[in-house]
Amino acid sequence: MSSRVGSTGSATSFPRWFRDGHGALAVVVYLAAILVYDHTAATHLNTVCGCALSPDPTQWMWSWVWIPYAIAHGLNPLSTHLLWAPGPFNLAAATMAPVLAIPGAPLDALFGPVAAWNLLAFSAPVLNGWAAYRLCRYLSGAPWASILAGFTYGFSGYELAHQLAHMNLIWTFAPPLLALISLRRLNGEISRRRAGGLLSVLLVIEFGISTEIFFTMICFTALALVLGWCLADSVVRRRILEVALVLAVALAVTVVVWSYYIVLSFQGPQVSKGFPALYPADLLSYLFPTNLFRLGRQFFAGLSGSFVTNDVTEQNNYLGIGLIVIFFAYAVSRRGRRDTRLVVLLTAVAFIFSLGTKLTIAGKPTIPMPYALLAKLPFFDLLTPSRLGMYVSLGTAVAAAVWIGSASGPRRRVGRWLLGLFAAALLVPNPAFTNASFNLRETNFTQPSFFTSGLYRRYLHPGEVVLPLPYAYAEDGLSMLWQADAHMSFALASGYWGPQAPGDYAANPLVPGLTLGLLPAHAAADLDALAAAHHITAVLVADGESPGYLRMLARGGWRLVVNAGGIMVYRHPGPLPAPG
Repeated sequence: MSSRVGSTGSATSFPRWFRDGHGALAVVVYLAAILVYDHTAATHLNTVCGCALSPDPTQWMWSWVWIPYAIAHGLNPLSTHLLWAPGPFNLAAATMAPVLAIPGAPLDALFGPVAAWNLLAFSAPVLNGWAAYRLCRYLSGAPWASILAGFTYGFSGYELAHQLAHMNLIWTFAPPLLALISLRRLNGEISRRRAGGLLSVLLVIEFGISTEIFFTMICFTALALVLGWCLADSVVRRRILEVALVLAVALAVTVVVWSYYIVLSFQGPQVSKGFPALYPADLLSYLFPTNLFRLGRQFFAGLSGSFVTNDVTEQNNYLGIGLIVIFFAYAVSRRGRRDTRLVVLLTAVAFIFSLGTKLTIAGKPTIPMPYALLAKLPFFDLLTPSRLGMYVSLGTAVAAAVWIGSASGPRRRVGRWLLGLFAAALLVPNPAFTNASFNLRETNFTQPSFFTSGLYRRYLHPGEVVLPLPYAYAEDGLSMLWQADAHMSFALASGYWGPQAPGDYAANPLVPGLTLGLLPAHAAADLDALAAAHHITAVLVADGESPGYLRMLARGGWRLVVNAGGIMVYRHPGPLPAPG
């Protein structure tokens, strides 16, 4: 390995990132792409969400109101009494992504929760693609090929799938930037202090967005250092150890900064769990498109429908035949280079582990896989294996930039570019996507005027506990947006930060019944017990809800107070029986 590792480009200083004309063009291209893809949300910014009809988006929309509210009122933003009242409910054990409240809260205050989601969702693939472009340009020295490679990462199957619901998982800029900063320090292009500072900021930000991506990124970074050390000569090995020390210091800084959050997250209850067995990547999902993609979806709908999960947000591994061919061409044509071996090995490990505990082919589990061993270890048991496909996308992006950018001769350059453009075209999404689990990609979030107009102030008391119907994650968790629109003026005997209700709620048969829309036989009595146990003084029913809810309320003696603004308010006229 040469004394200069991994770079075929010029040794530019960090401030020149912002004077990079090709980088600016990359941002323009990526921004134009996401606005075209989500054009309905872009033109109806505050009413149409560029996401799936799912309860997950409402979690982060709610948090962008809750966090500034908690800070303004001297409350702990990581623990709330306003969900699953009287609580407290531990948000640190959920996927709250507090760093995203820094842009999310002011955007929500200015434009509303749906617009805030859209603006952040539009920004993520642009930033991710730009970060991958910077890494690819550093490694390849080919700006145009790097713009294309950045597109395949910023708009990867992983990114497009999680854009549907998971705000905490769509920000994947940290892995390529961590690799870039580490390589520049390895090559002596930036000082140890500067590298340590940049890495500390990067890790602190990533931890506050997604602890899952943070953990897997640290694991792959450690693996890259070990493999790089094994492949390197003695001179480079000493520099790798020095980079490892800088990374260790940055990691220690991150742990100190987030120490309270870490301690609180271990106090539980753990509401954000991984699914090592439920969500593996199907072997064929890397090659064949799901209904999320425009090209080929009709031909392979039957096959992609057999993939192990019907949750399309976890069918996030599609690369397409174009990128797969490019990756193997890169691996074969540059097989003698140690940096190529490192990229191939890291990508292969990510691919193998993404397959989960058993190799699944067309939905059928077969032989055990290495991840079955990791899944028994602490922290690894909280991961979702299919999401490791993000690192496969990064490896193929690097391969594409280097392979296309290193073409010699006009015929070879044309051939490689045509294949690269074909690979990018395969990632173009299907804007009219729909399947059994989700409705249209663009989701209409129309909130009742009872909350948006302030009418709730006439009929609800500040701080009182209300039971919303729809409940928990039923009807896509919209009741959390009711609370956000009402500026946290009432508490909910409900919530959604994961599929499980807290233990004291889950013990009541009515709670799973309300969540699933299947009322138990003694629903009225169960409601009275729930109201008495959790001090519920009002029930809010959205227009169009099940008539069974109204019959349950009538049998329990709950009386309609008002029907206005799309909401019916019920109250109980007398004292409720004591619980138990």
